[in-house]
Amino acid sequence: MQFCESEKLRVQKRQRSMVRESKAVKFNNLKRFSENFKLNTPVPTDLIPILAKDEAKQKHIVEKALKAIQEQKSTPPKPATVVADQKAPRLANANPDPAHTSPFTPRGL
Repeated sequence: MQFCESEKLRVQKRQRSMVRESKAVKFNNLKRFSENFKLNTPVPTDLIPILAKDEAKQKHIVEKALKAIQEQKSTPPKPATVVADQKAPRLANANPDPAHTSPFTPRGL
């Protein structure tokens, strides 16, 4: 009985640590994303009071968003890079092997 209980505790501890690690990884990924994410659109007026209570901060948020929009308009967009698919689908063989022809295909063709 003691071995069974200790094994259950050990497995539960390992599962908790794995969950904790995966949450930390997800959190760090979201944190990195939030640092690099820029949405260059005007801030909706109904969100401004939610984002900041102080009117000076609200004005700062609106000005910052407008400045970002102006910067985006002044800089040309970067061309999108298209990555070609390395694994292109195979086309059917144009010249099939005569030994592997369909029974409905005459052999002389």
